[in-house]
Amino acid sequence: PSASDASSDWRERRERNRKEDVFVSTTTAPVSESVTVGGLIVATAVSCGVLTVATRVAPAGLGVLPTATLITVTLATATPPAVSRFLKPSGDAVGACLLFAFFATAGAAGGAVSRAFSHPALFAYLGALYAVHLLGVFAIGKKLLRLSTRELLVASNANVGGPATAGALAAGKNWTELVVPGMLVGNLGNALGTFVGLGMAKAFYHLCW
Repeated sequence: PSASDASSDWRERRERNRKEDVFVSTTTAPVSESVTVGGLIVATAVSCGVLTVATRVAPAGLGVLPTATLITVTLATATPPAVSRFLKPSGDAVGACLLFAFFATAGAAGGAVSRAFSHPALFAYLGALYAVHLLGVFAIGKKLLRLSTRELLVASNANVGGPATAGALAAGKNWTELVVPGMLVGNLGNALGTFVGLGMAKAFYHLCW
């Protein structure tokens, strides 16, 4: 073939590839998510309904918060994708507002920052406790379990701060796939760790006194 035919074929292939790239980029573009008034109303109504049901059916040894989380995860898993896409933006907005309110009330109840240094021995003990905790989490998580750094940070936050702060950390860092696992691990720690801690305190009390 002549040079002009080869050049023509090259231009046709380039134009065809350009059209295919445009088609792929337009068909795979993500759909924009927006918060609507209807979505906010439905999300708020669903959250109030879940809390009401959890308050009525929660076992005495489990508590309302883990029960509400279990109901929420079940509903989120069983809900059709179309409904989930409609509720997700508004649900995220409602959840973020409630988390900010929780952090504000928790911080206000703690008092002034200077009170943290009013008991040096307790402050030093907590510092050593958290340092050992982080060393243990990263030593076991990195070496044995091969977990990523963000997974270990969310797990550590769930252990120290509970489900609310773990979910807030994951959401704030845009680790959306770790929001629910972090909250579930935090709730599991609240459900089991409280009783284990009380049992250990009682055992050490009898051993030392």
